[in-house]
Amino acid sequence: MDEITIYIGIVFGTVGMILCLVAFALNLLQKMSQNSELYSLLNLFGSASLVFYSYTLQSTIFAVLEFIWSLFAFYFLIRCYRR
Repeated sequence: MDEITIYIGIVFGTVGMILCLVAFALNLLQKMSQNSELYSLLNLFGSASLVFYSYTLQSTIFAVLEFIWSLFAFYFLIRCYRR
């Protein structure tokens, strides 16, 4: 894998981690409901970014975990819009 892809992966991984942690922390602090659109969006974009990062690490297990996380976030986001 070339150097640029690795650096882009690190940026995606950092942003994804921050988005997921912000959603998690705000939910624990009761500043955001886990049923909100924003919570699902943060998790969707955070976990999708981490899928790319895990690809650059060549970590299949991490990629599968984050892909499934993305699917759940997408599912709950769709449920938010249907209400």
